Amino acid sequence: FLGNLTKYGQGILNAVSWHHYYFSGKTATVAEFMDPTVLDQLIQQISTYQSSVTRHVPGTPLWLTETASAYDGGAPKISDTYVAGFLWADELGIAAAMKVELVCKQALLAGAYRLLSLDLKPVPVYWLSLLHKQLVGEKVLAVENGLVPGRTTRIYSHCTGTPKIKLIITFSDYSLILNNGSTYNQTYNHSQTS
Repeated sequence: FLGNLTKYGQGILNAVSWHHYYFSGKTATVAEFMDPTVLDQLIQQISTYQSSVTRHVPGTPLWLTETASAYDGGAPKISDTYVAGFLWADELGIAAAMKVELVCKQALLAGAYRLLSLDLKPVPVYWLSLLHKQLVGEKVLAVENGLVPGRTTRIYSHCTGTPKIKLIITFSDYSLILNNGSTYNQTYNHSQTS
């Protein structure tokens, strides 16, 4: 379908969009939310879309118009907890590094993957989404070996909207580094840690 859509969509497509979920909410485990093999699924999926777009409709943006951790309404008591933030942050980092222009989180109020609880209180991934929107700018910085499959240390780097602040987030070390200086010259090679 994708090949035909992009092949015959020349001149009429504004964007190519798709939905992405990692696993079934009915059988999901906490371990899957941090499993590098599971997290790497998105890299392969985006690569497939990029290849078709490049071949048939070059320059057409990619949009991830519906995504969450698990299909079937999310994973109860997992998708709306802190651990889901690792998968969500990784998804945002991969999408940015691979030049996906739009990512839409499913859903505001429905399912276990919702951003707000039934009593309208924000769940952890809401706060992560807000932090991401407030701090992370459009410029994505290259990270050596940043998209190598199977990596247990996952680093994504972006400039913020404020020109003199650099933001680096690492997820296996659970650290957030803000550099308020004008330069950050240290090269981080994640393959040296694991």
